[in-house]
Amino acid sequence: MKNPDKPYKDESSLWQAFQDGDEQAYELLYRNYFSTLYRYGRKFTPNTTLIEDCIQDLFIGLWKGRQQLQQPASVKNYLLKSLRQRIFKQTAALTKSLHQSGIPEEYDKETMVSYEFELIGQQTEIEQHERVNRALLQLSKRQKEAVFLKFYNNLSYQEVAAIMNISIEAVYNLISKSVALLQKTINKIYILLLVLMLG
Repeated sequence: MKNPDKPYKDESSLWQAFQDGDEQAYELLYRNYFSTLYRYGRKFTPNTTLIEDCIQDLFIGLWKGRQQLQQPASVKNYLLKSLRQRIFKQTAALTKSLHQSGIPEEYDKETMVSYEFELIGQQTEIEQHERVNRALLQLSKRQKEAVFLKFYNNLSYQEVAAIMNISIEAVYNLISKSVALLQKTINKIYILLLVLMLG
């Protein structure tokens, strides 16, 4: 292994070092992005074992094929999209009652209120928490995914569109409809709180 104190200037140099066979860079990529990938995986399935297996398979595949990989515009976006595809593939193989998109029509109840939304309950009153949760339950799977990518990961509309394999216009529609739906249930103060907690 290389010197553990070896610096990497930025995401691009870290990725290049990984492609060159630098094990330290490879391990750092894993440590840097595991939590984000895991939380994203929870948007699609409550099966934590499946999520962890998909992440492991993703990084094993990256290492084996590193010399054939190109430098992505964004390493994080590339990993999110790759994990999304792996989870869809694994879910389709394990479940017969799937929607054509490769994931269930609605998320499991355990994943309806995801990690970032649970943070609201830790910092607000129970009544506010329940009100926000009820509103979030009304969002579709794609709306929740778009909100997670746009606000929690601070991605642009273009980046969200690329990860979800939809048009930018579709992302705008998902986000605007999500906010409109939330406004019917919770007031603007709670909307602002939600966005701040996701940011």
